[in-house]
Amino acid sequence: MLNSKRSKIFEFIIFNCCDTFIFLIKFFIMLMHDTKLKNLPVYTGSGKEIGYIENIVIETESQSILNYIIKPATFLRGLTKGSLIINRGQIIDITAKKIIVQDNFPNTASFARVNKILDKEKLIALTKEH
Repeated sequence: MLNSKRSKIFEFIIFNCCDTFIFLIKFFIMLMHDTKLKNLPVYTGSGKEIGYIENIVIETESQSILNYIIKPATFLRGLTKGSLIINRGQIIDITAKKIIVQDNFPNTASFARVNKILDKEKLIALTKEH
C-alpha cells in the first residue's frame, strides 16, 4: 500500500492529462533509481572490486548520465589521487547489487603492481566469505 505522500502524488496525477502523468511517473522512477545508484559497489568484468559510486555527472542537453564518479576501494586509495571517473561507455552491466565495468588495467609490467593488489584483495575477500 502506498504511503500518504505517494498517494497524494498519484491522486494529483490522475486528474491531469496523460502526458503529465507519463512525465511524472518517469521522473518519480528516475529519482528512485538515483538513490539506488549511489554507494553501489563497482567491479571490473574480471570480478575485481574498484570502489563504489560516489556521484554521477549528467549531461544536461540529453539529460543522460555522462560519467560515474567512483570512490576507490581502500586498497586503491594509495595508488590514485581522488576519485575515479568511469565513462558510461565503460559500463558492462548495472544490477541492483553492483555495477560491472570494463577492465582497464592491462596485464603489462607498468600495471603489475595494481593487478597484484587487486588480486590479493579479491583473495582476501573470498577467504572472509567462506
